[in-house]
Amino acid sequence: MSLFKKFLTLGGNETYDRGMAFYNRTEYEAAIQEFEKILKGRFGGRLYPQLALFYAGQAHRNLGLVRMHEGLFQKAIERFEKAAALTPENIEIHVYLGICYNNEGRFEEAVREFAHGVKEEPKDSQGYYRLALAFCNQGRPDDADIQIQKAIRMEPRHADLHALHGIILHHRKDDAASMAAFEEAIRLNPKYLEAYLKLASVHGL
Repeated sequence: MSLFKKFLTLGGNETYDRGMAFYNRTEYEAAIQEFEKILKGRFGGRLYPQLALFYAGQAHRNLGLVRMHEGLFQKAIERFEKAAALTPENIEIHVYLGICYNNEGRFEEAVREFAHGVKEEPKDSQGYYRLALAFCNQGRPDDADIQIQKAIRMEPRHADLHALHGIILHHRKDDAASMAAFEEAIRLNPKYLEAYLKLASVHGL
């Protein structure tokens, strides 16, 4: 490398290259340490801090996914929160946070994250599904009903959406409508065992 190039980047490229080498070997903790040197330092010009910001966020995301799949939701939350702080525009991170908050029983926070998701991606039916589920878990079936109906309008032939609608309607004490929703889920998917069980439960069988 020429002295001129070293002077322009002030060492940022070497640190970044080390970070990427760790990242590509899935050694995410070591990668984060290198990227943080760039983020905390005054070298690398404009390019390397932007790249370091992105890949540090991705490294935290990847570590969060490992913890989430292990069922260690609180540890996953810690990683996803760091990822969200670095790359708040990444909607995927907010979805993962919502899932982990929901699994930890932190329903208000789950609602916040899923609501952020549907605001940014209003045509994603699964976003409304997740938000409806979080509202239902929070004990807000009326709000859940509004969201699940948005999802159903987008994908009327999606059996899971009708099944969740049935659960929400049951929470609203509207058993006739609840049974109709489960029956629609079964019509769309005749092998939907959970929908059969929920329907039988509403019937009192």
